[in-house]
Amino acid sequence: MTDLVLSNIESHNDIHQKFVDISNKRVLIIEDIGEMRIMLKSFMMSLGYSKIDVESSGQFAIKRVLEKHYDVILSDYNLNGSIDGQQILETARKNYSQDHSTIFIMITADTAYESVVNVLEYQPDSYIVKPFPPAAFFRRFERVRKQKKYLKA
Repeated sequence: MTDLVLSNIESHNDIHQKFVDISNKRVLIIEDIGEMRIMLKSFMMSLGYSKIDVESSGQFAIKRVLEKHYDVILSDYNLNGSIDGQQILETARKNYSQDHSTIFIMITADTAYESVVNVLEYQPDSYIVKPFPPAAFFRRFERVRKQKKYLKA
């Protein structure tokens, strides 16, 4: 019986530690569509993230990327401005403002071959095509998170 109680306490401690670790992580969401920003933010909050910055333009997003370290960046590819998600990814990688521990997921509605190949050139950790169901986002995010954790170890 005490083994079961100890097991439950250890499990609770693991869950608590996971949320403490996540609550200290910084997230940047870069998306020009308001509904999509709200949805992505709610997804990240449901996973336990609380330090979430949101930008609707590439210009302001690049400024943030160069000023702060983020653990997770979710960026739309097309941002309806002079700077797109690809340029944000390039800037982050070229200036080493975001190291390879940062999870960078590109989000796009564009399925053209050239666009997908361009996105992959600077190696985002993953990309996901809009529209997508929440379950697809969570599966993709969890897979990338596990890969990063494995590589870090």
